[in-house]
Amino acid sequence: MINTWLAWPSASPRLAAGAVLLVIVWHLARGAHSRLIASLQRRVAHKLGGAGWTNLGAPGAPSYEAACEALASSICDSTMKVDGPILSVGCGSSGKELAWLAERYDTSVIGVDATAPVKTFADPRIRLLRGRADDLRCGSRCHGLVVAIDCAYHFHLDSFLSEAFKTLKPGGLLRFSHVCGSVVGLGLLGVRTTSLECLQRALARHGFEDIDVRTLPNVLERWNLAFGGRLTYVIVSARRPASEKPRPRVAVIGGGLSGLTSAFRLRRAGCAVTLFERAPSLGLSRNEWRGPHGTVDVPLRMVGEGYYLSLLNLCRDASVCTTRATVDCSFTLGSGDVVAYSRSKLGNLLQLRRIGLWNALRLDRALKASYDGNWGSFLSRHRLDETNAAVSMLNAQLSWVLSASRTAVEGTPAASILGYARGLTLSLKTCLVGSRNFVSRITPSIGALERALAFGCDIRLGRAVVVEGDRCIDGVAYDAVIVATPPGCTRAVLPAMEDLAVFDQFATETRSLIIHRDASLMPSNRGDWRSLNVTCASDRDAASLTVWLNAFYPELKFDGDIFETWAPRTPPSHVIREVALPRVVQTVDQHKLHARIAALQGRNGIYFAGAHVVPGMGLLEQACAAGDAAADGVVRSLRAGGFEC
Repeated sequence: MINTWLAWPSASPRLAAGAVLLVIVWHLARGAHSRLIASLQRRVAHKLGGAGWTNLGAPGAPSYEAACEALASSICDSTMKVDGPILSVGCGSSGKELAWLAERYDTSVIGVDATAPVKTFADPRIRLLRGRADDLRCGSRCHGLVVAIDCAYHFHLDSFLSEAFKTLKPGGLLRFSHVCGSVVGLGLLGVRTTSLECLQRALARHGFEDIDVRTLPNVLERWNLAFGGRLTYVIVSARRPASEKPRPRVAVIGGGLSGLTSAFRLRRAGCAVTLFERAPSLGLSRNEWRGPHGTVDVPLRMVGEGYYLSLLNLCRDASVCTTRATVDCSFTLGSGDVVAYSRSKLGNLLQLRRIGLWNALRLDRALKASYDGNWGSFLSRHRLDETNAAVSMLNAQLSWVLSASRTAVEGTPAASILGYARGLTLSLKTCLVGSRNFVSRITPSIGALERALAFGCDIRLGRAVVVEGDRCIDGVAYDAVIVATPPGCTRAVLPAMEDLAVFDQFATETRSLIIHRDASLMPSNRGDWRSLNVTCASDRDAASLTVWLNAFYPELKFDGDIFETWAPRTPPSHVIREVALPRVVQTVDQHKLHARIAALQGRNGIYFAGAHVVPGMGLLEQACAAGDAAADGVVRSLRAGGFEC
């Protein structure tokens, strides 16, 4: 038999070729057939007035748009009480279904669709994510309603029900429409029919109660006729049991990246999160400039792929998109010479003449070493100083990255700087041939990440809070509290807690950041202008960075040149916006402070987050990592106490 099978292709070449072609077509069809009907439905919806949502065939309405809304009203009737956010699965990309749900129930709505594009909506209650019905990843026990309007028959039923049960609150509702029948051919087109009995058993098997399956008349009339009357269109209603343990309540104090990260992780774990911020808005996008041509981050947020691992993972988990940033750079040295890098490898090689190849090689070799002292002593140990142009340029870059003076940069732990340099592959080789790790920015602005992280939380803005007694805030007792404020504010938030003097030992520096139109802060030769333009400090003060926003945001068509300068050497003219940015100064003794804070974590259910509580450069990466760690600590403690999260 084996010999016959092996000889068969050569004996029948035409038949063999046909078989191979059939196998190829089958494999291609397996990847596409489940989307055929869905794609056709979307096309029909678009042709019939751009409806954006679908209806498999309910007649009697004056238009297709009206038929879609009538079907949605049948699934989500106006008398239904929804406790909490809504999750709409398979909602398409237009946002009409989401807007309808948000208006009908006056609550926030998350839409999940496999073909969803990057899109923002004017209504802050609405978010659209790309995802699958069998892997929703939208949080545990946090939605009051999960709905699938005219699309659940495309899903794998058991996987969808399992995911829906996980994301519903105790007592939360599940509503969707489905096709029941026994037509095998529809399965090849992505319509997964089932029987009424199997549907009800599946719902009960996954833990739902109050199951109700009712037939919707006048739907599938022509489909039903074509398939011999064996199809039924049904609307399903079920509820997750309410007699479960209540969700744990967690307070997060501080609306910066660290607090938002903790809030996002805890909400997805199934906690009821209240987010407190004393300012009138959350901190991540508070300073952004909303100009006539778009939104500009203030300060700019650049995410190097080799270093910002926690932040990039957070963006992926929150379905927030990044795009490659234009980060070519020029350095104006103390001598007045300009070193202007570009994407041209040959051009960068020529620029090395201004630095000196030997200078670059000496620094490159030193960056491969390890050292426990501060950055200044590290440079002295390797006999490197500001007379080396490569060192001057690196110190200037560290100055604006750390938002610190040259003195503060030299006091920074060398281990943190070396880890940063290696993560971003700052080396002579990278300068000459480039790096696989590129720099990204969050699109359209950092506000997209802020909205995604805060979505679904109870947000309290505009008032300082105090934690009293047994984790009480405004008379409400919480199961855990995360304090993610600047270190100088910690005592005010926790007046009754002991051993908080450690937070008073963090020093800070404050620098100004200005959006303006003054080109005099750029290199004198316009041909040397780059996205990032650094002026090296000739004294102990900070270097200055001027970003040419026209190059950094090529999609924003500004009317003339516009710049964002950190720590300007001279005050610019034509100022549009100015903000002050404080930053914690990094020192070699901070590991002692970190150890003392680690000993406080979890005491009486209080946890601490913020870039200052973990080792590193004090950047967004550390803020994100600290938020993750605090949330993990809370979840472990709650589980040990018997909570389900």
